[in-house]
Amino acid sequence: MYSRQLAEALARTGRLGTLVLWCGSAASAAIVSREAPSGARIVVAGPVARLAGLWGRLGRWSPLSIERLVGPVDVFHSPNYFLPARHGHAARVVTIHDLSVLKHPEWHPPKRVLLHRLALMRTARSVDHVITPTEATRSEVIDGLRLPPSRVTAIHHGVTDAFRPRSDSELRPALARYGLTPGGYLAYVGALDPRKNLERLVTAVSLVARGRPKMPSLVVAGPLGWRSGAVRARLTTSRGIYVGFLRTPDVALLMAGALALVYPSLYEGFGLPVLEAMACGIPVITSGVGGLAEVTGDCAVIVDPENVESIAAGIMRTLDDADLRRDLGGGQDQHGLRDGDPIGQAVAPSPPDLEAEGEGSFGGLLVSDDPRRGRRRAIGGW
Repeated sequence: MYSRQLAEALARTGRLGTLVLWCGSAASAAIVSREAPSGARIVVAGPVARLAGLWGRLGRWSPLSIERLVGPVDVFHSPNYFLPARHGHAARVVTIHDLSVLKHPEWHPPKRVLLHRLALMRTARSVDHVITPTEATRSEVIDGLRLPPSRVTAIHHGVTDAFRPRSDSELRPALARYGLTPGGYLAYVGALDPRKNLERLVTAVSLVARGRPKMPSLVVAGPLGWRSGAVRARLTTSRGIYVGFLRTPDVALLMAGALALVYPSLYEGFGLPVLEAMACGIPVITSGVGGLAEVTGDCAVIVDPENVESIAAGIMRTLDDADLRRDLGGGQDQHGLRDGDPIGQAVAPSPPDLEAEGEGSFGGLLVSDDPRRGRRRAIGGW
């Protein structure tokens, strides 16, 4: 999603001579070719490039330069933490979405933790600029990876036009596939990962339901993550409905039809579902940790993610207060989410220290997904 929207926004700016999309596998290339902006050039890594790229992402010296992987480009941007090569003539930019793997390794598979510990510091120090999604994450990256502040820029994510308020007549046919009706359920959208705090969320919903015979169901949409078996089993035995991974158009409809989004995450670099829910005009119940407070401002019900009773109280408050729901449903106006193209406006300027190197314009840009960790990202929307 991030890579696709970034590529589309960059293409719209008109500042690029050529947009190059590098794919780590033939499978991801097939998806990218269908969704790439018009005029973009797609480069598929061969066996040698894939092997060299793996070595480079591990933070080791790679025998291939950026140019050997993709051809001559002015700026090489990796949107997913790591670079397949750390040397070449191109300016190198990487997006670091958060530092949860380093700060809370207990929430991640051991292989992912090992990769980040081996390579993230080396990657960050070898690039010309780092992009983060919030100022909160920027501060963590500067402190945790010991980078000069001038080399790290926070650029907020934006939302696509798919996330907007919808009429009941538009929602009913889509929601009927899941046995849902507009305003009749609470939604959670995101991976079923430990840091998303679904165990406490399910418990909180059960607490609220004890005194409510007409308690809305909790509808969970997202891919199965690490150690997700227990929480999925609890969903089937409580008031939860798991609808699996949905594509963006279906997620947007599910969000727009919800009574509220409940997102009590333990840690977020940004928390895109929160912004998407606000754009849909529905209330948000979330935690104020990491980048979430920066995203929501005062346009959400804030709960303590480590306290089940606090999460339950936030849900009850939202269910019982129609005025609050109406006020929070206007969050997209308070945040100005409909003012132009937030992603395009954010990425159109070059990071300050790249302007001189590229002489104020781009002759080409590489947007690269990690072919191992990013393959699902590419297939599911880059």
